[in-house]
Amino acid sequence: MKDWADLPVSAQVRRIRGALADVLPRWGMRDAELRFIFHGENTTFRAHTRRGDFLVRVARPGYHTISETLSELAWLTDLHAGGIACPNPVASRDGELVIALDEPGVGASHVCVFEWVEGTIVGRRLGRSTITAIGELMARLHEHAAGWKRPRGFDRTGWLVMTGQQPTPETQATWKLLPAEHRREFQAIRRAAMRAYESLSHPRDIGLLHADLHSRNVLHTSDGIAAIDFDDTGFAPWVTDLAVASAYWNERQTERMGWMLEGYHRVREFPAHQLQHLPTLIAWRIVGVTLWATARSQSNAFFRKRLKSLQDAMLKMAREARARTCT
Repeated sequence: MKDWADLPVSAQVRRIRGALADVLPRWGMRDAELRFIFHGENTTFRAHTRRGDFLVRVARPGYHTISETLSELAWLTDLHAGGIACPNPVASRDGELVIALDEPGVGASHVCVFEWVEGTIVGRRLGRSTITAIGELMARLHEHAAGWKRPRGFDRTGWLVMTGQQPTPETQATWKLLPAEHRREFQAIRRAAMRAYESLSHPRDIGLLHADLHSRNVLHTSDGIAAIDFDDTGFAPWVTDLAVASAYWNERQTERMGWMLEGYHRVREFPAHQLQHLPTLIAWRIVGVTLWATARSQSNAFFRKRLKSLQDAMLKMAREARARTCT
């Protein structure tokens, strides 16, 4: 059998589909029609059944444990119950929210299922009303996180790992894969980001975040704005969510951030002292995405084929973000 890392994306997805045939009946989806969505950090499918549509998410090995995923789903369940628009986890017929997937030759560790959230990805359609709504949604997530009594054993990424102060072995290995020019400039950004995060280490500065609330993880729905893809959920300073949300804005950054904070302040006050670090943390977010894509390229042909152009584009964006810290 050909090694997983050497397979094209289409072959990897076929193997995952085959493995799901033994798992989805536990959710009553024996005859579900699976429509492939994406194969990156996770592999996702839209499952069309007679009971309705669902999102099936298959986790790659070595990213999140089942305990960590169960903690993500616990937050989502409470968010959904509180009226915040987000994916609602679905238990299997025997009451399991996450089921292990241990199939030889398949790069997957476990599966979970969500009710399908019908909507259109926001993407680049970032007018004032949309950005303001995203800011309001972010604030509602923060407000919930700040007041939520987390269940015993809640297990999500801690703030030292989340912010890069305590790199994982995979991240440390990935730095060595970067071109020398990128590595040199990205290390300078890392040092600046670590100084920023060290100044935000007080417990009041840190909360449970979505941590990936960019515009492709936000939907326009018939009921307004919804957040999806909570897979990166973890603890970090509140400003991290702002850095993620705005990292890809290539124009009108100051004006758009004003709109986002306008929406945020409809719900709660943003800690103003954190905003001074925003440009540095935007640059650090761009570095993080570059490291992520570089790591994924080792086992995913989609990223391998595009890696050079992606790394170069990210270096340009990081330079522009750093320049904004000096103006």
